[in-house]
Amino acid sequence: MDNYSLIELHCRKISQISAETIDEFLIYYAADREKLEGEMDGKLRRYRPTADRIPEDSMGYLKAEYIAFKIFKTGGYISKYLNHSAIKNLPVEQYELLALNAQIPWRLSFSCVLNNPAPNFFVMEDVFSGEVYLLHSPSIQKTPDLENRTWLILLGYNGKCWQTFGLNIGLKNFLADDFFFFATEINPAIENSEMLLKEVEHNPFPFFFLLLYSEVPSVVSRGHEIRMFQSIDDLDSFPAADLAHSFTMKKKDDVLQLKLKRMGGFPHFAVAYFDEREKQLIRTSMTEMGFDKLSEALSQNIKHLTAEATIAVSTGMMVAAKEILGKKIVLNQYEDMFTADSDKSNKEELVKLNRFLDMAISAFNKGGQIDIKELSEIAGIDHAIAQGLWEKTFKDINRQMKNMKR
Repeated sequence: MDNYSLIELHCRKISQISAETIDEFLIYYAADREKLEGEMDGKLRRYRPTADRIPEDSMGYLKAEYIAFKIFKTGGYISKYLNHSAIKNLPVEQYELLALNAQIPWRLSFSCVLNNPAPNFFVMEDVFSGEVYLLHSPSIQKTPDLENRTWLILLGYNGKCWQTFGLNIGLKNFLADDFFFFATEINPAIENSEMLLKEVEHNPFPFFFLLLYSEVPSVVSRGHEIRMFQSIDDLDSFPAADLAHSFTMKKKDDVLQLKLKRMGGFPHFAVAYFDEREKQLIRTSMTEMGFDKLSEALSQNIKHLTAEATIAVSTGMMVAAKEILGKKIVLNQYEDMFTADSDKSNKEELVKLNRFLDMAISAFNKGGQIDIKELSEIAGIDHAIAQGLWEKTFKDINRQMKNMKR
């Protein structure tokens, strides 16, 4: 019997003990003693429209996960519970499991799969801390496309490896930058990963609700993933004349718009703005290549520009943040000054059309039935337009398949 088989036996035994001790007893014990139902209702009230979309059974799991985290996190209730008579009188193996988890706290983690060395076992990497650890999770093993996801999971140590508790939320096509953006929309004071994780610990529910967007596809145009890139730099002066050869320029009030030649339009929309009054340069683009080329062109005459974007957020996370948090999100306050209504509408429709196509093609590739009406409603486009777009795309796919058989 190999090492993984031995660890598997240990994990199954711990899962059984955990179910009897934590699921069936300790969750209810803590909820009653600490009056956690009222606390959770208070946290959920702010996100009620989204919370109402969560299936009742899933909400039950999320609440249990919240309570378990309150019990076993660093400084959690378990440290005092071990001295309670109700806990001390548990069977030895149950008490020992609780004592182990009091020594090694549970934690919420955003992690990705590095390797799947044996069935139900994964080498995971925390996307914020960089920690690599061994995880046992039969439910993750059953998830399709599991490697193309960032997992939001509650981790507990069993003496051999880590195991999960509650719902394992596999968020397709979301990156660390997406979660950082989401967190800063909740709390603008967040400046680093440590502050982000403290926000998650304080109230994980809005992050849990991202499960509603777990299958959002990436939006791709002409081979480039559509993401919103932006950075802001403070400048004492701006060498506009020296940049004229690389940019098309317009000025309104105290703001100068610089549209990068050949990349200022679809799909990159690589554009910079300099606010003369605020002395700020804002770089924006809808593709990584566009942002890199924009920064490269500006750096020819402006020194010390940051290489990476401060914001790099997917269209899916923009939608999720807007709907979960119930707020209007404006990344670039200068865009409307220069963008005609028709141009702005075209850009928004482009994102919606690509979102619809990605969902339809993904469903087609998996062999599933394609519900054009449902997908068009999710993407936010007209049903008739979606039907025509898919019919043309389906013909193109069939033509390509026939050519491949020749």
